[in-house]
Amino acid sequence: RFLMCNLSFADFCMGLYLLLIASVDDQTKGQYYNHAIDWQTGSGCSAAGFFTVFASELSVYTLTVITLERWHT
Repeated sequence: RFLMCNLSFADFCMGLYLLLIASVDDQTKGQYYNHAIDWQTGSGCSAAGFFTVFASELSVYTLTVITLERWHT
């Protein structure tokens, strides 16, 4: 149960990342080239990078532990 909660939290973090990217895309619709440098050097891009790496690593780690636990059982 704990591992399934970890996996769902990883999916939630990936959802936050996707919402952040979608909202920035909606705000800069058709004019991203005017905002690209500000976005790439700002805190929003750093937060998005953190969420995507954290979610991916947590998901891989959790799936590995679930697989090993199932194999052991």
